[in-house]
Amino acid sequence: MIDTSVRRRRIGPLAVFTLIVVGVVALVFFGLDRATPIYYYRSINDYAISVGTISGPNTWTRVTGLSETDSSVTVDVKSLSAPLPGTGDDVYELTVLLANPLGGRTVIDGSYAGSVPELALPSP
Repeated sequence: MIDTSVRRRRIGPLAVFTLIVVGVVALVFFGLDRATPIYYYRSINDYAISVGTISGPNTWTRVTGLSETDSSVTVDVKSLSAPLPGTGDDVYELTVLLANPLGGRTVIDGSYAGSVPELALPSP
């Protein structure tokens, strides 16, 4: 007699554990990854600006979005902070490359849609 029953594959305990760990890591990543305010910008050249933000130790800070129009440049910055002890905050400058010259366009902070002040550098 031929056995025609279908055998079901069971997910093993190691696969379940792996799925739970991946889910927890994803929740922690998305829970700790937050928008970071931009405090100033400075013009490097016609096609590049540097945006200044404050971030702490054990933090991955990066530009996550850039949108250009004829009148403005909107920059989004996010920081992923590890929940580890650290001392103090540091000013980080991130370089943003533009598709068109900055000219008279306004720089907008994407985290709250407000304009960012330009940092006036002293003359050499």
